[in-house]
Amino acid sequence: MQQLIDKIYPEIDSLQQREEESCPQYFGERAILAPLNVDVNDLNKSCLERMSGVTSAYLSVDVALDDAGGPDYSYPTEYLNEISLSDMPNHELMLKVGCPIILLRSLNPFKGLCNGTRMIVTAIREQVIEAKILSGTHRGRSAFIPRISLITSSSSGLPFTLRRRQFPVRLAFGMTINKSQGQSLSIVGIQLVMPVFAHGQLYVALSRATNCENVYVSLGSQNQHTTNIVYMEVFDRESYNIDGSDVMSDID
Repeated sequence: MQQLIDKIYPEIDSLQQREEESCPQYFGERAILAPLNVDVNDLNKSCLERMSGVTSAYLSVDVALDDAGGPDYSYPTEYLNEISLSDMPNHELMLKVGCPIILLRSLNPFKGLCNGTRMIVTAIREQVIEAKILSGTHRGRSAFIPRISLITSSSSGLPFTLRRRQFPVRLAFGMTINKSQGQSLSIVGIQLVMPVFAHGQLYVALSRATNCENVYVSLGSQNQHTTNIVYMEVFDRESYNIDGSDVMSDID
């Protein structure tokens, strides 16, 4: 992991010495991808530690809700704080000025604040994060990210609804392969110590870079190959009956 960070984020420990205008370009053109959130969290933590600057910590307020929408105090707060879901910010959010983040909710699509927008932190305040958009038509625009209350979906797998009040962002030195869909990058690192687990994931990871010569893959010290997951059924020309109508699949 450290070798991959060195390759994708060279001189990350001396970014504070760069001109302020060069940092958005530096982070906007590169990222490290991994299949699982646990690997992404380790990557982000390691990258943040290597950046110079003061670390600010933000803790969420977590409440379990019953079926009627009222608070359910039968679940310990410590347990709620430990819950980590792919579409939710973590209980503890660690940030430094100059670090990259990614939005987890669409706050204002008209101004470019959509789910998946990558930004760089320009100022850290008690109740708001000031950041600058890294890519797209709104690249370079500043925005203020407030704390909001986020609710888990019915597909979360939890026996209750979790309401977490936190900034709707995660660190974005690294991101999951699924979250990277739609991103266009110049330099891409792919950590595959844990192989991909879903159809098309490897293709998505390898196709994020605009130049194949700038894709770097880490397979671990003992692995010489990785597993690719392909559902061959999607390539079959078969007829399916959906709502009484015959539909022919024609996927090449």
